[in-house]
Amino acid sequence: MKRISAFLQNINRNLLLIICMIIIVSLSCNKKNPSSSATQVNNMVNYTGTFIKASSPDSSQANGTVTATFNKTTSQLSYAITWHSLTSVPVAMHFHDSGPVIVQFSGFPVNTDGSFSGVATLSSSQANDLANGLIYAMIHTKNYTAGEILAYLFQQ
Repeated sequence: MKRISAFLQNINRNLLLIICMIIIVSLSCNKKNPSSSATQVNNMVNYTGTFIKASSPDSSQANGTVTATFNKTTSQLSYAITWHSLTSVPVAMHFHDSGPVIVQFSGFPVNTDGSFSGVATLSSSQANDLANGLIYAMIHTKNYTAGEILAYLFQQ
């Protein structure tokens, strides 16, 4: 009887040790590196813009939005553009940096209402201008070749 009691105590002790080891290993495997995920979040900056009239007349009802996320680590700007009620079909779309075109879009829908998305890599100077509110999207149309609407990107 003493042997059986000692045997059961050893099993219970070993079982308890195994359960503790499993819990410790499980907790350590699920532990996230807080600095890693905090760094990832801190490297992403969200921007938004609302289209306003560029050279179109006051009677134009053209409107739309731009949303974008800039990754400071990769210098990539992911963007989505939506437009409505253009006076004619778009003939060109791009991002400007205080004037000059920096990212030309291709493959956008040639419709008076539509949406388009993409990714662009910015130079460090362009990234700095983005942070300072100097980058804008512009849509040029058949009726307004100088640009019908534009939207400056501002940090959210």
